Amino acid sequence: MVKRAAILVVLGLVTAALLLSGAAYTKAQTTPVWAQIDLGLPATTTLTGVFMVDGANGAWVVGADGNTGLALRMQRQGGSWTVQSRAVFRAPLRAVAVIGDDNVWAVGDAGLIVHRDSNGWHEVANPAPTGDLTTIQMFGQGAEGWAGGSIIPPRNDEPLQGLLLHYQYGVWQRVPPPQGYNVIQSLHFAGGGGWAVGSLPAPDASIARYEGGAWITESGHTCPQGYMCDPLLNAVRAITHDEAWAVGYSSPGHGYRIHWMLMLHRLNGQWQEGIPGGTLVDDPINNARKESWLSGLSFSSAMNGLAVGVQKLDLFAPMHPLILSYQADGRWHYESVPYMVGGLNAVSHADATHALAVGTNGVILGYGYGGPAPAPWP
Repeated sequence: MVKRAAILVVLGLVTAALLLSGAAYTKAQTTPVWAQIDLGLPATTTLTGVFMVDGANGAWVVGADGNTGLALRMQRQGGSWTVQSRAVFRAPLRAVAVIGDDNVWAVGDAGLIVHRDSNGWHEVANPAPTGDLTTIQMFGQGAEGWAGGSIIPPRNDEPLQGLLLHYQYGVWQRVPPPQGYNVIQSLHFAGGGGWAVGSLPAPDASIARYEGGAWITESGHTCPQGYMCDPLLNAVRAITHDEAWAVGYSSPGHGYRIHWMLMLHRLNGQWQEGIPGGTLVDDPINNARKESWLSGLSFSSAMNGLAVGVQKLDLFAPMHPLILSYQADGRWHYESVPYMVGGLNAVSHADATHALAVGTNGVILGYGYGGPAPAPWP
């Protein structure tokens, strides 16, 4: 009887262990991961904008292959992503805003503004036909919108000129950009307010806030007093009329131009460092990373955000994807991604558990769509 009881105890322990390991395996399989989505795009493709639609199963993606602009409608069916439609344009596209599949706006280089309606794509008149546009946001059903970028001056020794367009009453109109801006990289509105970010010819990363019908410049306080540095903010997202996030890079104003990721957070009326001490949670390659910058930003809620960009393990090494996630603990976490060559330019949420990120070399990464968990980097 003692021997039989011992055998039963052992069998019980083995069964429990198997159940526990099965539960752990199931949990591991259901935890969302970042995995590559292969649409067969050539390595010459650079994707610069993404906007998710149709719940978590669709997206519009824009970019370029060489000097030819691209707009792709991605669709997920049967567990796989495919290109549902593809359009080409006379110049690279940089950003996209979607109201519906028959109401899509995109902007790009050489004054290119295009709109897709029920009759297909067509180019729209631009009051600044030589401008390069990098950002766009449309409101409601598309009756109003903003776009920004820069104008290349006729002489090479002159600085770029900031460009700001406002869409109302069916036409785009040029309006004065925020004071001092020579490039508007990104703009975003929410909760009755908005922000624009980019580059200023001054040792600080300033942000322009839109309130009461006017743009007011705010300082990002990114450069220590008396130290020349050269920051650039690439993306901004408004959470409320008073809270916003901005990302980009800072670099020394002299010597070799090493880039360091830059994250700013506006709260209680002031911009402050978004990653205190520059320390990410769960960052296995912090000590190996030699250079990094951030280019895209998206939030599904105030406590769920994604920032994407580039990291390099050596100053002269290839670019690799970089993804950070803002989580419920109020901190930015490092996200495990596949080891591959290519940087990320833009990201879009469908919800807290589904997102797409796009970048150079035709890279598309999907979050929450299955696939193997990323292996540790070499």
